[in-house]
Amino acid sequence: MPQLATVMVLLLAFVFVPTHGLSTHYSGDSRPESSTRVKITSDPDRATISIDGKPVGVTPAVVTVPAGEHSIVLVKEGFKSWECAVSIGSRTSIKSFQGGSVSTADPDYGLRLGARLEAEGDSAKPEREEQAKVVIHSTPTGADVILDGKPAGATPLTVVVSAGEHKIELKREGYKPATAEINLEGGSKNTRIGFRMEKDDPK
Repeated sequence: MPQLATVMVLLLAFVFVPTHGLSTHYSGDSRPESSTRVKITSDPDRATISIDGKPVGVTPAVVTVPAGEHSIVLVKEGFKSWECAVSIGSRTSIKSFQGGSVSTADPDYGLRLGARLEAEGDSAKPEREEQAKVVIHSTPTGADVILDGKPAGATPLTVVVSAGEHKIELKREGYKPATAEINLEGGSKNTRIGFRMEKDDPK
């Protein structure tokens, strides 16, 4: 089974690499719009995209998703279906994500999803690794990264963490904090989480 990972909801520039199952809750950029443009890609491409059960195209594609909670499903012959649950509104969030990458840091799209599709039959992996690699980036760069309550460096940052649940918080002077909660399985590689940080509005 290819390793699956994931995120905001990141969750944000993408490299498609094998990752292992990851569930995520991500809070990033706040947006007042009633809908957002979502860029959806997959490895391999030409997967059929369905939103709330309705086909909307094939990967790669850009789709407009209205405010509310939605299920985005990718289907390709010879591969297992891939699903992502999103909430679009003043604050976009990812409720579950099945491996690849997620970002709100792209200047052209409100949300960007990159799916790593798992081939049918790749269901058995004899042993899982106990560590996972996470790539964290932000717009703007240079944000302080707090990983599980401890300073870990500044964006862009690559960290190797133990499998399991982790909390990532980004702080930068003049911007509101951004957070993501992720659950990584061992062997996840290059799970990418990106943040577009929102300017603080001093009162």
